[in-house]
Amino acid sequence: MAFSVLLGMTGALVAASPASASTSLKGWMLAQGEYDRFTAYYGKPIPVQWVTCSFYPAGNPSSCPQGRLIRETNYFALVKEINQGRIQNGDSVLADYETWSQTPRRQQAHPEKYICLTDALAAKHHLFLIQSPWNPILSVRLKEQEAAANCAAKDGTNEVTELQYQGSEVNPARYVQLIRRAVRRLHALAKNARMIGGLATDLKNKAVPMRDILRSYRDTKHMLIGYWLNCNTKTAEGVRFFEDIGAIPAK
Repeated sequence: MAFSVLLGMTGALVAASPASASTSLKGWMLAQGEYDRFTAYYGKPIPVQWVTCSFYPAGNPSSCPQGRLIRETNYFALVKEINQGRIQNGDSVLADYETWSQTPRRQQAHPEKYICLTDALAAKHHLFLIQSPWNPILSVRLKEQEAAANCAAKDGTNEVTELQYQGSEVNPARYVQLIRRAVRRLHALAKNARMIGGLATDLKNKAVPMRDILRSYRDTKHMLIGYWLNCNTKTAEGVRFFEDIGAIPAK
């Protein structure tokens, strides 16, 4: 399951046919369920670079299609799966550590420790890693993001850090402020840190105004290498957003 499309390397985008490939979505990510809904709605694959697997650690990483990100929410499960050979050298992992039931409480109690342990593990096994920490307290979330970038630089991990501020697009100025602060802090620790942002088309099943999503994107895209687009219930809005930024042709 080696991941052949890494930033800085030449290769086709995940799930994109030669006719539909677009460099404008390099560095973009969709969750598997959302990717499948996009494909059904649009009638062909959306050429994002990364698609996650739909299961949490209870699933079998060995069944993850080639090129997909193996989504992990539990460091201890990640270690077990590597030791069992279900995650192998060269695979790709999304470390989605958050304050939710999928991440053990003992891990949540020391988030920076386990973020750094994940970086060391990924470096050892030559994994491509996206770290996506989230904590409801913004100052803690920022420290977790800093730990991801700093430890990746120290360990030589092939990593991208996601800045989870999706939902803030309803106040674009605030969204831009949060992204700018995080980017500056992470680059101060690791000048070559690579970051993607979180964007959402809906918040609590209500569509985020398209003008707010577009402004949030346009005012931050020069600071980031891509985004994780979250569109849990608003697939049509997600497609419209991709069309508006010129990433895909109008349906």
